[in-house]
Amino acid sequence: MKQPVTARTVNYELDLLRGLMKYTGCWTPELMAGYEALPEVKSQAGKFASEQQLSQIITTASSNRAWQVAMYCAAVAIGTGCRGGEIRTLQLRDINLAEGHIEIRPEKAKNRTGRYPRLMAVAEWGLRNLLERAHSLGATEPEHYLLPLSVRKSRIIAKTTAQKWDVTRPMATWVKSWRKLMEECGMAGFRFHDLRHTFRTFGAHAGVPLEVMMEQVGHMDRETSLEYVHIQTDALKHAQRLIEGQQANLMKAVRQSAPTDETESKPPQTCGSGNWAGLS
Repeated sequence: MKQPVTARTVNYELDLLRGLMKYTGCWTPELMAGYEALPEVKSQAGKFASEQQLSQIITTASSNRAWQVAMYCAAVAIGTGCRGGEIRTLQLRDINLAEGHIEIRPEKAKNRTGRYPRLMAVAEWGLRNLLERAHSLGATEPEHYLLPLSVRKSRIIAKTTAQKWDVTRPMATWVKSWRKLMEECGMAGFRFHDLRHTFRTFGAHAGVPLEVMMEQVGHMDRETSLEYVHIQTDALKHAQRLIEGQQANLMKAVRQSAPTDETESKPPQTCGSGNWAGLS
């Protein structure tokens, strides 16, 4: 394997095995009592792309046809916070531009929980271009995939059909074109999944409530989303500066009404003495 085997990899494989055993009725209470997942080291939050970098990605990819699918998928990720796998397996029936959302079905979601992410304008733009492409490749039925499989990239399927595209199967990956695009943009090492982190960061900067972001991106635990609280704190500080700017005249009046030196020189009265006595 190119990557080292981690606790997360083992847990994932065992989860698949458990699911199969439960389906066949082999997962007994004794096995359940003795099973314990390996402790995982939580990965750090991903990288964040600035608005200028995102614009550069769009501009650079527009000049190379080989990168355009990755670019449109990136637009969907930037404008929904969806995972790459969720975008890759979208079917035509899952896209509702009129209502401004897509459907992530439970069987396609990482946490097996369905949701209806809202579409930001950039995501809608990306989806419209992908839909146009899908239609040109023969995707017309609700169950057809938004990103049809290129048959020539599958040796096994290529031997069984003369068609160039299989609209009943999703494409395998756009990783290679994405990496080349990132190198061209001077962003080598920036993963497609980092676009999801970028979306969540934009939401935090905008002050979107944590629970709303959890619903949009499909987080099941607050711990994952709380990685972005420090970003929300920065957003609140920025909001403070904006509000204080609007209150400049008010603060001017406050300063002008400040007590004089003579008043300030008087010792403070304690409870039970002077005028305070009448309040007891």
